Amino acid sequence: MINPVAEAGKTARSFMDALKEQPLSLALVVMNFALVAYLFYSGASITSQRQETTKLIVAWQHETDILMANCVSKEVLESVVGALERQLQEMRKQLNGGPPMPRPRPPEADQNP
Repeated sequence: MINPVAEAGKTARSFMDALKEQPLSLALVVMNFALVAYLFYSGASITSQRQETTKLIVAWQHETDILMANCVSKEVLESVVGALERQLQEMRKQLNGGPPMPRPRPPEADQNP
């Protein structure tokens, strides 16, 4: 019966023997592991920084929303909405049967030669 631990050990030993004969290959393997570790650390720190920034932005927007909600009273907002609705109704009347709306003139018609 084949022992998987013994086979893994033999493979690791033969791999290390091959790398002892070629130090440049060993250096490249070590550098690759170092690069992977650095990229993992860098990615984790960037992710945490983005998460913190997002929390700060959301909190700031929430505070701004509260301030803006208290700037205009409900009565003023209702009067503005009512005025806009009346203006929309008037425009619909003009489009559906009133006198035709004047067409805009091209910009070159405004210039005198």
